[in-house]
Amino acid sequence: MVTQVSQSTLDANIKWTRPQGLIFADYASKQEQFIKGTTTTKVRVWLPYGEKYTDWISLSDHNRSELSFDAERIENRRRMIDGLMRSYWTADKYSLSVSWSELPSRSRGPGVIQSGGLTVTVPPGCIYTVDGAAGGAELKEWYDTHQGPFYVLMSYDDYPTVDADNLGAQLAVTQRYTHAKMMYFSSFSSSVQKRMTNLAVSNISHKQDYMLEYDTWNVSMALEEV
Repeated sequence: MVTQVSQSTLDANIKWTRPQGLIFADYASKQEQFIKGTTTTKVRVWLPYGEKYTDWISLSDHNRSELSFDAERIENRRRMIDGLMRSYWTADKYSLSVSWSELPSRSRGPGVIQSGGLTVTVPPGCIYTVDGAAGGAELKEWYDTHQGPFYVLMSYDDYPTVDADNLGAQLAVTQRYTHAKMMYFSSFSSSVQKRMTNLAVSNISHKQDYMLEYDTWNVSMALEEV
């Protein structure tokens, strides 16, 4: 049975004070949480289900562009015989575009690298993206395996739309995924900019040299709300 990811699991992925801006998930739902420092005021936040890189991925902030939102107002607007404009509104739907430059092709090292007849052990904590989130090849894999809609969880400050008990709670939440939409890919493109093979890096804490084997990718994508 696929279970919901705990908030503590997501918090463990935070490198700075805020989580990555985006998560892609096959399924997600809201969970009520108390605002820090209270036992009565609640906020509803989004959490994914399942295993990371199988059922959900966090998208890296490594050389990421802005999150660009475009709104489409679905309505039937026409001018009446008296000259006034009337509109029959159905819904507002959003599209999202984002890109990365020189994004590592993978999020972290494989553990052991075979190169030039040598076996080099990569330390367990060796990550290639700045925050350990998805690299270019992992983003492409998600695109290749998702022809239908999926959940896009977002962490950004749009406090008036946060699902919380009151205004104070809305203002207090910036470190959670407070927004989510079901979206399709409308476009995806990638290019391999550099092939960075056999780059030796000294790791003092592990008292050894190890190799970084990855490419750098440029990736751009656009998504459209269902």
